[in-house]
Amino acid sequence: FLAFFEVFHTYELLLYDLLCKVRPPLAIHHDIVIIEISDDTLHNLGTWPLPRDFHASVIDILREFKAKMVIFDMFFSEPSEYDQIFAESLKRAGNVYVPRIYDIDSRMERRYGLPKAKGVISNTKLLDDATQFAGHINTFVDADGKIRSVPLFIEHHSRKVPHLALRMACTFLGLDIESVSFRGREVIIDNRLRLPVAFNNSFLVNFPAPWKSSFTHYSYFEILKSYKDLQEGRKPMLDLIALKGKICIIGLTASGTPEIRATPLEASYP
Repeated sequence: FLAFFEVFHTYELLLYDLLCKVRPPLAIHHDIVIIEISDDTLHNLGTWPLPRDFHASVIDILREFKAKMVIFDMFFSEPSEYDQIFAESLKRAGNVYVPRIYDIDSRMERRYGLPKAKGVISNTKLLDDATQFAGHINTFVDADGKIRSVPLFIEHHSRKVPHLALRMACTFLGLDIESVSFRGREVIIDNRLRLPVAFNNSFLVNFPAPWKSSFTHYSYFEILKSYKDLQEGRKPMLDLIALKGKICIIGLTASGTPEIRATPLEASYP
């Protein structure tokens, strides 16, 4: 009865945050790299949103240096003058994934069962047709404004849409994301991967470490600059060969952007 009315919910959140901070940092997979559109990128390229021919150039570089997957943690719902160039790079690469954001009925956010979407924000048709459909990037925001969990799946038009990160993990591990079952407090994928869930099949994100000390970070601008240096016979800022076989996640991390949110580990976490 007390659990149903969330009498202890605030204390559970505080305890969860404390446990995240006192436990040792988690091991981080070396094949995951973050390509940041950060302050240095916006300063050097001088504009936001970035013209999409820049994105096309980064994709071409990652394809040339044999990155395993490229994931855009952003979406492109409005057309731009460089969409055709961008779409051609997406098609050539064949391993680029872009997300969608779903409009979840707020009344469903704290209930059991799959959250249901009443609408979706997707990319332009030209770009959608040029990419692999990956999944959603929805999160749940707790009453204190922190992000602690994500819905593993969202139901939209009777289809179970997976979270982008879950889709990528299953692709990397060779698991069939379409083979999914829901049993009590577990989501089971391909009869091999078992994930514990809470309300709405939400999954608590076990943030591995503070942002600056987690994963390998590359600057979006420095990738472009390094490639130009190579082409012009100068020593590059970065060794682009290190991108071979990597899962490259491209996202906006510049200060003051809406992508900076509070988590159990930090008040400002991209």
